[in-house]
Amino acid sequence: MYVSGSGAVELSGGVDVSRFETGVYVKGGTFKMTEGSITGMGNGQGTGVHAKGGDVTLDTVTISNVAMGVRVEGKGAFKMERGSVTAFTGTGVSVGSAVTKS
Repeated sequence: MYVSGSGAVELSGGVDVSRFETGVYVKGGTFKMTEGSITGMGNGQGTGVHAKGGDVTLDTVTISNVAMGVRVEGKGAFKMERGSVTAFTGTGVSVGSAVTKS
């Protein structure tokens, strides 16, 4: 899934993003996911959510079977509530210094 510019994507109600190299890539714009999962291919590679700018909100989202759960860099905002990052081989969550965190 790719979100850019001023685009906005909202997923809710048990959506499963699965079998990918990068599950969600945000380059500007807004991405919000509520009550869902992001599942990699299980080979210890890939990233669940990679954001380079833009706003990312994850609420009750499980991310698993990836190398890196969440990577956020550049300007933007990142918020994660009531979720988890499990079965990762590298970093669970990486947030750059220019990102607004909550």
